[in-house]
Amino acid sequence: MNADLIAYIKDFINSNLEGDIEQLVDFDLKKLAKDDVYGCPDRKFDADDCNLMRAIYCLVFGEIWPNLTIDNSGEGKMRGDTMNSSGTFFSYPWDDKFTPKWNPPSELSEKIRSFQSSFHTIGNMTVLPDKRIGEWSINKHRGCHDEWHDYEDRFLTALYKVMMQMPNADEDLQELVELNKEDFLPFYGEDGWKRFIDGNFLEYYVDGDYVPVIASKGYTWWRGGYVNKERFFKEANRYIDRSTEIIKNRGERIVEKLKVHLYGADDLDVSKLRSMIGRCEWTFAKTMPWCPHEYIVRGKCPLTEEEFLYFIDMQRRFGVKEHWGKYYNPYIYVDNYKYWTMGAPVEDTIVMNRAKVKQ
Repeated sequence: MNADLIAYIKDFINSNLEGDIEQLVDFDLKKLAKDDVYGCPDRKFDADDCNLMRAIYCLVFGEIWPNLTIDNSGEGKMRGDTMNSSGTFFSYPWDDKFTPKWNPPSELSEKIRSFQSSFHTIGNMTVLPDKRIGEWSINKHRGCHDEWHDYEDRFLTALYKVMMQMPNADEDLQELVELNKEDFLPFYGEDGWKRFIDGNFLEYYVDGDYVPVIASKGYTWWRGGYVNKERFFKEANRYIDRSTEIIKNRGERIVEKLKVHLYGADDLDVSKLRSMIGRCEWTFAKTMPWCPHEYIVRGKCPLTEEEFLYFIDMQRRFGVKEHWGKYYNPYIYVDNYKYWTMGAPVEDTIVMNRAKVKQ
């Protein structure tokens, strides 16, 4: 099945992106609205649930969601969702109610126009279980809740309380998660929640302890009562700037992971890496007990110079970029470990690190 998905996405890249996968980061998925192959040929178009995104979800997030397959994608199954909404704050471009109500400055209007394109790119797309109570889904509850209004930080705060089984959890969300328990079961508790955040590339919305942080003010375009416009526009600018930054960075990470699936098979020799890894004695980093990991040193381990350089090359070419504190480095996963270097030039890189991946 993955071979079919790989061929499908490669065909899209070749026919729509001039063969350049990097262009996928900024590709406006709304362009697929009338596309019979990559759009939604037999259903209402929705960028986060188009055929192309279903295929991407399966390759990129299939490891974290065990039941995520093409056959199990769509309404009532596993469904795509847009994380950072444009409609909540700015209404929709085809029915602009924001401008006549708020009369924003021209600079903000231009930002909004740009955002209404970038929010339909892959970095803003996620996937959630979609079994429903009547017509009510997690996706719909996320968008219609009178405190969340489709804001990702607010939704994750509510979901965190459910997954940590807190007494003040939203009861309706609790009920929906329980209905989708088969999919959510691996994500209960602290370790499960960390898996959920890391696996779905959502670290932007949590602190160092993986507790969600609410940064948004929850504003809506239909907001009534007294509103200080200067404060309102300041939040609009902050929301667009931060969301755009997240979308871009997350999109790049999705593309990096796609590269491994699409192009890694021909060049990445996992058996060779396994052999090299098995020959080494890995030293525990005693000076960093808060961050358990091991390492080998170039020239002091059994690997030849050529082999160590090969290891670095594979790690940097096929690794998936992840955040750790202020660092953003590629990690290559082999069996139950992930391997990384700290990003110095190859000629100056002398340490290869590894850490056990929590199951």
